[in-house]
Amino acid sequence: LKDKKRKEKIAFNCNLEKEDIYFCELNYLCENSDIIGLFIPDDKTTKSIISKEVMKNIKKDSIVVSISHTDIFDLQNLIKNLNENKFSLIQTYMNTISDKDKDILMKTKNVILYPSIAIQTRETLKNKQEILVNNLQSFLQGKPKNKVN
Repeated sequence: LKDKKRKEKIAFNCNLEKEDIYFCELNYLCENSDIIGLFIPDDKTTKSIISKEVMKNIKKDSIVVSISHTDIFDLQNLIKNLNENKFSLIQTYMNTISDKDKDILMKTKNVILYPSIAIQTRETLKNKQEILVNNLQSFLQGKPKNKVN
């Protein structure tokens, strides 16, 4: 988003308050952004959060970049909008979508799909195992690490 005071602004739809960040409603964000980044957690409150109504507000020719689970989209309306050249989608995290829906998306116009390969390297898998074992050992010793509050 652009304004008269700054050359460019970053817009967010969230609860945080930070300097140099412009807060706005999701529909306003979609109407006024050329590139929309979706970094939305996957839970029952976010299922189909990018609904038909939200997609109606996405500016024509925008690019939607999502590293979120595809459950955040109303999938049928997403496919319809992509095939009608409304906007383009770059999507990762494909391991959460059914093979049927993945096949449909792969044949849909204006889509780039790529797997979350960074979490599947040998090094990452080994590190995840080591972190798990270390966390369990620390917890059993009464000194938990990597706590989530």
